[in-house]
Amino acid sequence: MAERPLYTLYKNLKAQNYDVPDDYNKFESALTRDGKGGADNRHAIYENLKAQNFDVPDTYERFYLALFEPRSKTSSRAKGGSVPMTAADRARYLAGAQAISASAQQTMDNAGRYNRLKQRKLKQQKDFGRVNLGTHQTPYGGDANNVVKDDFAYNPETGKAGVYVTSDNENAYTQNDAEQKQAILDQQNNAYQQAVNAGEIPSVFDVRDKNGNYDLQENIGKNGTYLTEEGAQKQFDKKLADAYARKKES
Repeated sequence: MAERPLYTLYKNLKAQNYDVPDDYNKFESALTRDGKGGADNRHAIYENLKAQNFDVPDTYERFYLALFEPRSKTSSRAKGGSVPMTAADRARYLAGAQAISASAQQTMDNAGRYNRLKQRKLKQQKDFGRVNLGTHQTPYGGDANNVVKDDFAYNPETGKAGVYVTSDNENAYTQNDAEQKQAILDQQNNAYQQAVNAGEIPSVFDVRDKNGNYDLQENIGKNGTYLTEEGAQKQFDKKLADAYARKKES
């Protein structure tokens, strides 16, 4: 997939020490903000670049058409194309992949304490008529159903049995602490899943080590870890689907 035109501009401006944010996502966000704010930012950068003799189109309209496309009557988005992942993106996706990989391995081995506790929680909700419709969020933005309780594990803070367990199978000794930790895990997992759905990275379910166990995409090509043929095809298909969806929306 060709590089996103707005990212190409950002990369060139940064190389010439133009005053742009360190993070491309912040740059794009400022220029695609809804309403008057985004429009003012786009006009401002065009006028500044033109005043400093950068190679930009003669008119703002041509500048806009080269880099943006309307999303609605009051908002715009950057034209399609790929954007390389930043170090922060890679770290976030890796963290999500590690959590999912660990969960997948636990499920395969049928030895996940967290999975058993969550299944029991969902069964109790169903038995007592407390089934949640959709996702019930905690005050920290995570999914409340992803925090479970182990009534038999020792809690050193209370001196009694009963701890909360997050989806990485770690103990938390208060519900508040558990919900904060789970919100971070949910955010990492969601970011990872979005990257998989867009075909940017393969799913951990399609990456195997030399022994056939699940592994991380960061390890592909190391010590016999590889992406399966089926996984490579699925990643390619998702990239095409994502590109087609963006083109269809424009």
